[in-house]
Amino acid sequence: ISRTTAAHAMSYQITKRIGPAHGHACMLTLPHLWRHMGDAPILAELNALMGTDDGASLLLGLLAATDMLPDVFPDAATLEALTASVNVQRLGNHLQKLTTADLRTVYEQAFAPVAQEERARQAALWRNYAG
Repeated sequence: ISRTTAAHAMSYQITKRIGPAHGHACMLTLPHLWRHMGDAPILAELNALMGTDDGASLLLGLLAATDMLPDVFPDAATLEALTASVNVQRLGNHLQKLTTADLRTVYEQAFAPVAQEERARQAALWRNYAG
């Protein structure tokens, strides 16, 4: 009956199957969901409030700066289980309708390996922003 945001709904099984705390699990998918939403007006407003034109990159930078980017890409069975665990009917508080394929893509992006050079670049972006 209740509805939730995608990052929140996607995080339950991340915590159960992979281990990061619930808030960390939410944060893993949030930058990728942000990018998926494209030019939604609320994102432009959030970017303006944050003083940036790319909030998703700042969120990735925060994950990198706090050493919270994932180190291991889940196997296919785990990705399938994560995707299947999200009840798309409950995502009524998300800005856009998400399909199962969309969810799978976001999980893949959230867990995609990030090279050390890219992690350093992302962390520097966050540190520059945060002062």
